[in-house]
Amino acid sequence: MNLSKIIIEDIKDTLSQRNMKPILEATNKLYKESIEQLNLEAKNPDGKVRSKLNTQYAKKKSKQGGASTGFANFVLTGRAKKSLKGTVVAASNNLDIFYHFTDDKANEYMYINEVLDPYKKGRRQFPLEVDSRSSRQKENITSVGQMIGVLLAADRRIVIHEDDNKTLV
Repeated sequence: MNLSKIIIEDIKDTLSQRNMKPILEATNKLYKESIEQLNLEAKNPDGKVRSKLNTQYAKKKSKQGGASTGFANFVLTGRAKKSLKGTVVAASNNLDIFYHFTDDKANEYMYINEVLDPYKKGRRQFPLEVDSRSSRQKENITSVGQMIGVLLAADRRIVIHEDDNKTLV
């Protein structure tokens, strides 16, 4: 095996599921906290203020215990906030983070608001790829990059074997 293949194998091993799972757990926590903070501020994942609720709906939400600001906060009288979970899933050499709501009513409500919104009202809580360029998401991306950098910079040893002719094998 040549040196480049040995280094690539070392990087693959370093970024294996066993080493990356704690980083994804920390990433999950970071993004969940970011989502909750943006909800408190009534902002979309890109940091822009969400579009206002229409007056009648804002009054209804306020009576139900929702935000009285007139902006969507995706809290659903506390049910959605309490039941928002992020889960790191390991399957067939892949790791992923899934966000879901453990409360069925909150899950249905949020699915309608987040995914099925037929009017595209300009209110979202989960970041999309397009949000990656925003300063709000760049902070999250930088934090995750730093965690991965620490993992890659950790001391480790690359062993290169030689045969009797002093050729790398």
